[in-house]
Amino acid sequence: MTAVERPTPVERPDAAERPGKGERVADWFDGRLGVHTAKAGGFFFLVFGVPTLLAAVATINPVWAYGPFRADQVSTRAQPDWYLGFAEGLVRIMPGWEVTLWGHTLALGVLIPVVAFPLLLAFIGVYPFLEARFTGDKREHHILDRPRNRPVRTAIGAAWISVYLILLAGGGNDIVATRLHLSVNTVTWAIRIALLVVPVAVFVVTRRICLGLQLRDRELVLHGRETGVIKRLPHGEYVEVHEPLSRAQVHSLTAHERPGELVEHEPRTTTDKQVTGG
Repeated sequence: MTAVERPTPVERPDAAERPGKGERVADWFDGRLGVHTAKAGGFFFLVFGVPTLLAAVATINPVWAYGPFRADQVSTRAQPDWYLGFAEGLVRIMPGWEVTLWGHTLALGVLIPVVAFPLLLAFIGVYPFLEARFTGDKREHHILDRPRNRPVRTAIGAAWISVYLILLAGGGNDIVATRLHLSVNTVTWAIRIALLVVPVAVFVVTRRICLGLQLRDRELVLHGRETGVIKRLPHGEYVEVHEPLSRAQVHSLTAHERPGELVEHEPRTTTDKQVTGG
């Protein structure tokens, strides 16, 4: 009998590891709070130091060098920055709705964007907690998930990105209309419709792509990789020879759990629920 000892994992300061080569969550949960704190502190001082150095030795955005100060002579090509462009888009695509309450006029064209903008940002922050709530997964995770193995999460992320890009285009609807030689109203209405249709379509398509890639991985695990070699069987049938995957590749494709509440199509057994904690 040959005794095989598994080597101790090397200390790594990364917050998460890619799946493969037999990694397990338990291998990376070793309480490295001090390491992460030191890294975060170092990144903070680097980020703080670079702008401080630039402020001391470089000229940034010298507006006085290329334009007059008078507001009535400012170029109309000025557009919001990328991090506020989609907030500008929310305001620009909103109709000029108004309601009168108790003798006061309420401009919904401004109120709705003001409310929707922080909700879009807050959704990113609370989604991990929502996913943990709906899937019942409260465990520590130090192994990265492949996007295809989390179809709903990936689809929601792709849909959110589509919302951002559409609203970013809405924030520059005048520039888009000028470049494409279209009416501003035409561009605005196209963005309004796209905001309601495109994210839903992106969600559905992305989720289906992820599920299709899961089925492709399943075929690779069961039958191996296509080699392009055609073999003739004794009875005359032609088949393609498949090469089995290595153990590391099989582990990378199978070492994940699918949350039943989101993507599982077959009911989980009692054993599966005990293993996953559901």
